[in-house]
Amino acid sequence: MKEYKIVTQKTGLLKNNDAEFEIELNALAQRGWRVVSVVCMELQSLKAVLERDEA
Repeated sequence: MKEYKIVTQKTGLLKNNDAEFEIELNALAQRGWRVVSVVCMELQSLKAVLERDEA
């Protein structure tokens, strides 16, 4: 069975830049998560949908 996680690249005061978002995604990949989809939201905010096999 799969489990899913949604990760948001924040904007505004809590903004993380591309490099920080990449670091976060790479850290999750090391824990078995894989990006399956990316959606562009308002004002250049990104949401990445990740999946992995349930532990």
